[in-house]
Order: sequence, then structure tokens, then C-alpha cells
Amino acid sequence: MTTIRQMTIKDLPAIDQVQQASFIEELWEDMSLFQGILDKYDRASFVAEKRGIVLGYLLTHPSRIDRDDFENGCEDLNSSEDHLYIHDLCVHPDGRGMGIANLLLSKLEEFAKENGFHKFAGIAVQDAESFWLKQGLKQLKPYPYHGEPGTLMVKELLVKELR
Repeated sequence: MTTIRQMTIKDLPAIDQVQQASFIEELWEDMSLFQGILDKYDRASFVAEKRGIVLGYLLTHPSRIDRDDFENGCEDLNSSEDHLYIHDLCVHPDGRGMGIANLLLSKLEEFAKENGFHKFAGIAVQDAESFWLKQGLKQLKPYPYHGEPGTLMVKELLVKELR
């Protein structure tokens, strides 16, 4: 059974291994960037484990959709954030086909709705646009990421009004 839980700093070595097994080298990011994001906002990042082995992760933080420097991580938070930004969603090749990405995204959507976020966004890289379209995200604009082609995509969420 796959377990989804909140990401911690202790997960970074395993996350680094998943990243390196999954992305082209130009998209590998230093774990100090991930730690910086977690230091500023650790509530919306999750890992997927099976038998204690990290097979996937979702690194997310509040942001503004008008940023032009998403690859720099999480800015200082100041309540102007209008969405959750998916910095990284990654599933190890050994974990693909098990529904791990869907489990992680379901957890994110649950978190977003419970915490008043009305949308989330991410940058599709490595020909992943079709995956994100299937998840309900819409193309917003071309957005190069670390010099590689990408597309900024966004999903509007239906959030119940609190009464």
C-alpha cells in the first residue's frame, strides 16, 4: 500500500535520488533549494512511500501567479499569494503506473480546499503537458524553466464558502 505523508527535511536525500532517476540532468535542482522552500512553508509538500521507500514527492508552496522566477523557490510570504505553486511533482520510474502522482495531487487539492487556496499552478516540462491537462490544468503561457521549454499551467478549484 502507498502512503502519502507530509514531507520533512529528513526526506531530502531520498527525494534527490528520485529526482535524479526521473529528470534530465539540466532539471536537477540542489536540495538546498528544496530545504529553503520547506523552511518557508512545509505544510503543502508530500511524499509517497511504499514499504518505507520514497517513490514520489510533491513540493508545493504559496505564490503569486504573476511571478517570472518560479525556479528560485519560495519568496518570503506576505499574504499576497493567490495560489499554491507546484514546484516539483516527481515519481521514480520504479513507481510509475501505480497512481502515485494522482494520490499526491489529490492530497494537494484536499489541502488547498481546506486552507482556502482557490487554484494551483505548475510548469510542465519534459513533454508533461498532456499529463497536466488530464489533471484539469489549463495552459496559461510558455514558460522556460532552467533554460528548457515549459508551459505555465493552472487549475481553478471549487472551494466551499465558509459560513
